[in-house]
Amino acid sequence: MAVENEDGQFSLIIDDQSQSIQGVKFPDRAIYQNIKFVVKSNVMEGWQPTSADIEELKAFMENGHPELEQQFKTIIGD
Repeated sequence: MAVENEDGQFSLIIDDQSQSIQGVKFPDRAIYQNIKFVVKSNVMEGWQPTSADIEELKAFMENGHPELEQQFKTIIGD
């Protein structure tokens, strides 16, 4: 579910003080900054991320994605 403002329009909520995006907090400043940049760029292209979307990005950044890493190694090499 997208966050909407009073007018029923999508609203991106970023709080640099608490390091949160759409209510999802990031204890790691570098991960927060990276995801913030990606989210803002994609919102300009029309994406309306939910808190679940942000949670998924956070998990990907914190835990990695072994299947994709293996594909990258296969394509690019070690």
